[in-house]
Amino acid sequence: MAKQMISIKIDIEFDIEDMKKSLKERGILPNKANTDRMVKMIRSGRFLMNKGFLAGQPMDKETLLMYGFTFENE
Repeated sequence: MAKQMISIKIDIEFDIEDMKKSLKERGILPNKANTDRMVKMIRSGRFLMNKGFLAGQPMDKETLLMYGFTFENE
């Protein structure tokens, strides 16, 4: 049986200095043009996220209730 997938759009923020460090680690000159190229490459990519991605999201019941989640009866 094939996995069911959904596509979502999310905003991602990068610290410019982190972006420059990442470029430099790859031997790429960390200038504006190359930063723009990296952003374009990221925008054109597809990313698969597994349950590890969700580990950073709120898991406590009170917070989830505030977001409108419903729970199974205990």
